[in-house]
Amino acid sequence: MDAVPPVGGPCHANPNAVGEKNESKPTGLYEGDLRSDLAEALRGKFDFKGKFYFNGTTSTAPNPALTIEGIGLIGLPLPERDAKLIISRALQAPLGGRTVANTHVGNSWEIEPARLSFRNPKWKQYVDEMASKTICNALGVAAGTSQLRCELHKLSLYQAGSHFPPYQGTSKVDGVFATIIFVLPSAFQGGNIHISHSGTKVVIDVAKNSELNTSVLAWYTDVTQELKRITSGYRLALSYNLIHTSPNVPLPSLPDMRSAVTGLREVLTRWKSGVCKVEQKPPLIAYILSHQYNPVDLGKGSQCLKGSDAHKVAHILPLAEELGFSVCLANLTCTQLGESEESLYGCHSRSWYGYGGRLHCGFYDDEEDSDETPTMAEVTEEYYKIKNCVRISRGSKLDLGDFSVSSDAISPKGAFEGADPNGTESDGFGGVEQWFNRSVLVLFRNEDAIPIVLEIRGASWAVQELDLSSKPPTVEARAVASAALADLKNGKGLPCALPLMDRAVFWGDAQLWNNVCSYCGHLSIETIGQAVEKALEALGLESIQPGIEELVKGVAKLQKRIEIIDTVSNLVENKVDPEWTNALLNHAISSKWD
Repeated sequence: MDAVPPVGGPCHANPNAVGEKNESKPTGLYEGDLRSDLAEALRGKFDFKGKFYFNGTTSTAPNPALTIEGIGLIGLPLPERDAKLIISRALQAPLGGRTVANTHVGNSWEIEPARLSFRNPKWKQYVDEMASKTICNALGVAAGTSQLRCELHKLSLYQAGSHFPPYQGTSKVDGVFATIIFVLPSAFQGGNIHISHSGTKVVIDVAKNSELNTSVLAWYTDVTQELKRITSGYRLALSYNLIHTSPNVPLPSLPDMRSAVTGLREVLTRWKSGVCKVEQKPPLIAYILSHQYNPVDLGKGSQCLKGSDAHKVAHILPLAEELGFSVCLANLTCTQLGESEESLYGCHSRSWYGYGGRLHCGFYDDEEDSDETPTMAEVTEEYYKIKNCVRISRGSKLDLGDFSVSSDAISPKGAFEGADPNGTESDGFGGVEQWFNRSVLVLFRNEDAIPIVLEIRGASWAVQELDLSSKPPTVEARAVASAALADLKNGKGLPCALPLMDRAVFWGDAQLWNNVCSYCGHLSIETIGQAVEKALEALGLESIQPGIEELVKGVAKLQKRIEIIDTVSNLVENKVDPEWTNALLNHAISSKWD
């Protein structure tokens, strides 16, 4: 098999690119390889099995029957009367772990755990199970390696105007490694929580349906947190410390991901800025994941990911949003065709088992070995196909169907060398086909989304299936229209002519309408009449006359030319000088016709 060429060939450097050192590259060339750089960046410390945070919302959490000393039982969902009672008995909360309250910024209230109790015994059981199972699993704390205790820290109440700036939590209690917050049923708006660690940022919104649900949040103590302003209502939350109590076991902690995330950022920045270009078509990279996921799994998005795959994607998604990349999950099949050992060496591959483990050419036991598939000795052809592609980053649904990519799109390089295939077949004449099934992370720049769709699906499909309803049209919508028009000029994409004319009318683009109209001679007289009628109303006759004239000239059959002119004449009656339609008719009759 031919050697795989470097991705994109030489890449021209940007002297201002992140991570580049001008003095080490006096030639002005970036000498790396994007696929290899991406694979190397994702090796990093991404083998961590958890995330730095957890969040979830449920309607089935038990009512804790929260009771406050001096007030009594607190109703849930939290009524305004009870919120005001809590404020009357609470202390102003210090801001970001400080000891002095800041009413101008924080405007929140708290009550110490000694004054809190829970009449519902199921609440403690719920908290303990949530902490020891769901949250520890999400945070990557291995089951059984640490004895844990979940200890109530405080009750917090945030009212309209409450917020606090970014800060990193601290604790005076030994063994605390994570914070758990239960946001109890209480109606409020705003109050998004921004958390970050090692350059990865996440925004959590628990306000939606907050009146009837309990939200559970957790993160490691060295995570930076920020509460955005509460715009209305009251947010009531119980905070717990998650404490490690095993004396001879290290405290659960997050790996320092700063260098790994920085490396990934540098690779994506080089790609985004054009320092290193993806030359293959379509312009994307498919990074092979550690686990394999079926189509049903992929339909769940990033929630289906396991282990290091989940950890990598948790860091990639925020970077992708920040830098302008799209991220998809998909399945990849690599198919290899080649020669069997029998064909290449003149002996059956299974004849190794003939005489005392020695290769015995030309001999094998038919009864034992005839149903066994020969081993691939040399690969002569290789194909890659991607299917079940699901976008997990922000953006509209991306229906790419099944499509082929080149080996230049696969990262890491040589991913299937020495790997066991998922299946092998023989043609009975020495030829062997084997295939490898993997799940991949598909990455591409947002500005390449439309070129990718056009490359894979074609302009005609894009015009008919994509949402081109923006007005005025976006750059991407214009690109689709231009590609579809080019297909029409080349005799392709006839099905997109009518929807493209409709887009031209919607956008008020007479030039586009005229250009498309000249290629619509294949449409029925009725359809042409309807299209002209729409354009007359939206664009005016004078604007669309050039398109109608070119349409008539492009129709070969005289009868259809005359029918088109009659249809147009009926639509523009009393709106135009009859000389124009007469000239159209005279030209139609005098021109060469069938």
